[in-house]
Amino acid sequence: MSDNLTANSPSTSTSLYTKVEGEGTPLVLLHGWGMNHAIWCEVASNLSQSYSVISIDLPGLGNSSECLPEMYDLPSLSERVLKVIPDNAFILGWSMGGLIAQYLACHHSHRIQGLITLASTPKFVADSEWAGIQPKILAQFQQQLAENFQLTLKRFLAIQTMGSENPKQDMRLIQQKITQVQGANPVALAEGLDLLLNTDLREDIQQLSIPRLSLFGRLDSLVPHKGIASIQKLLGGDSYLFQHASHAPFISHCDEFCDVVDGWIQEQLHTKKLTD
Repeated sequence: MSDNLTANSPSTSTSLYTKVEGEGTPLVLLHGWGMNHAIWCEVASNLSQSYSVISIDLPGLGNSSECLPEMYDLPSLSERVLKVIPDNAFILGWSMGGLIAQYLACHHSHRIQGLITLASTPKFVADSEWAGIQPKILAQFQQQLAENFQLTLKRFLAIQTMGSENPKQDMRLIQQKITQVQGANPVALAEGLDLLLNTDLREDIQQLSIPRLSLFGRLDSLVPHKGIASIQKLLGGDSYLFQHASHAPFISHCDEFCDVVDGWIQEQLHTKKLTD
């Protein structure tokens, strides 16, 4: 196991914090809005038995809280991630991390062996023809963030676990994990909400050619069940629905989650071996 923490100043450093566990095929884990690498603790411990699991603190979050690009947009965030991941990695992005993972797969497919999105979508905000989060909800979070970002983060966690079989337990587990690491940069939180509000990758992902797996929670209120068919039609590839999970299946159903991810990656590696 190794840790790499070099991000001390946004003006002098561009390196993100990474935690590497295990050996083998690289699997990169990208967390969601307001989170950090500690959220993957059980997942990394499980999957590191078979893979080199690389958990990253995204710019402005966790141990990368002082590592901010000048522009907090998908190209800049993806560029930072590319600098700390190996070639031929499988990349797994949860929620907002899924936006970054999709962008990487679309624009840097030569570096990515396979894409896994978890409770994510190319467009988080709903419109007349697309199921998602109502714009006014994210706008309210933006307004509340300026007043009390700790309370805003707590409310966002509550929405993430809404619909889960054990929402209080799931929320407590998430809070315990993310508080193990230093807090988030308010700039990253504000800009991250802006990404969720304004990003639309629907045209981009239609060009995807690498293997891909989409994972969803049937009880998710941020990526609602009624919109899954539209997402899957665009993304293509394989999909899996956690019947009793909300927005964080890897927390509420960790063993099932790891089995699904491991099984799919092994299938891709076997197919690649046969065609090489």
